Order: sequence, then structure tokens, then C-alpha cells
Amino acid sequence: MPSACLVFNGHSGTTYLQALQGIHGRELTIASAFGVSHQQIDLLRALARQNRKVTFIVGTQSGFTSPDFIEAGRKLALQLPTLDFIVDFRISDSLHHKWALASPGTVIIGSSNFTQKGLDGACDLMAELNDKSLYRRIQAELARIRRINGVFAASDAEFAAAQKHYKVVAEKLSDIELKKVAVKSKANPYATSTELPSLTEWLNSDAAASLRIFGYERHLDRE
Repeated sequence: MPSACLVFNGHSGTTYLQALQGIHGRELTIASAFGVSHQQIDLLRALARQNRKVTFIVGTQSGFTSPDFIEAGRKLALQLPTLDFIVDFRISDSLHHKWALASPGTVIIGSSNFTQKGLDGACDLMAELNDKSLYRRIQAELARIRRINGVFAASDAEFAAAQKHYKVVAEKLSDIELKKVAVKSKANPYATSTELPSLTEWLNSDAAASLRIFGYERHLDRE
């Protein structure tokens, strides 16, 4: 039987970030629909060092996952034997999961991506429960996805070619999304102003989250 459920968000007293940081000495698996920022690469490094094993899988829907994030994750996984970095390169058919598993039976699941916004929980919510049956079912689903062509770990021979192709596609999709955001900003019926925002205002808005460029603060490959 599952235990009582804990809720993590920016208003519950514990964020998803804090819940992950509190996991030590276990096998940890994290799934996210996309990844963009150096901060999450640093977090993966810390989690891999404090646990027996960390498996991270990220999707690429609409090209939202930064190619630089993927490259930094690949390099980190090759440096740390306790980290398995997996990318679902299928883009439109890519996974859109948001969960974490901590052995032997903890499941954290909800709406938060492995991004600063998702980890802080300002607009998202994650629930934690101890349910070994659900834990095993999600593990089985991940194993199924892992066998699909187009889903590769950093150590796989096919990873480099898939990564190169994805970078080209993601850059094209980014240009398309930029044009779509500009059109939506003019058509939004809830907008308080018909004027386009400044660059600073736009980068601080939710609209920027649809572009892979918004999270780049510095070169991702620090180590």
C-alpha cells in the first residue's frame, strides 16, 4: 500500500529541488521533458556525487532542450561513472515525462521539469509517495522507452550522430518559435498592453520559456 503523499512546490515549504537534494546514497532516476540551463548540469553533478547511481533522461519535444545542455550532460556522464545521461532525440515523439524515482520505492511525480522554474515550484507541483508497485511500473516504462531507436545514452555509439542532427533541427525550430512568440504577443486577448515588451521584460516572462536560448547564462562546460 502507498504511504501518505507529500507535496512539493514553491508554497508547501519544500520544493522539488530541495526534495532531490535530500536524497543520498540511493539509486536515483529523473525524467524531464526538456533541459536548458547550466544550473541543472551543476545539480546533476552534485546528485551523482551523493548517490550510488543517477540516471537522467530528457526529452526534446519542439527542440526546447538546449543542444549545449545535451553536450554538457554528455561530457559530465563520461566523467562521472555514477551518472547515466540519456536523451530521447525523437523530437515530436519524444517523452514528456516529469518524475523521479529513488530506490527502493519512492516516486516523485507531477508537472515539474528539471528546470529552474520547475525545481523552484512557482507554477508546478510534485507529489511524493512510497509505492513499490508504481515504482516498478515506471521503471518498466523507462526500460521500454530506452529500447526505442532514437533514445540514446551518452555512452552509446549512436549518440554523437543523433546529437549532431538534433542541433541542426533545434536551431531551425528555435527560429520558428521566436516568430510564433512575436505573433502571440500581439494577439493575446489578456495582454495589458499592445506594445511589444523590451528584451529584459520578455526574458523574464513565461513566453521566453518556449525558446531554448533563454537559459544560457554562461558556457555550460565548466569542468
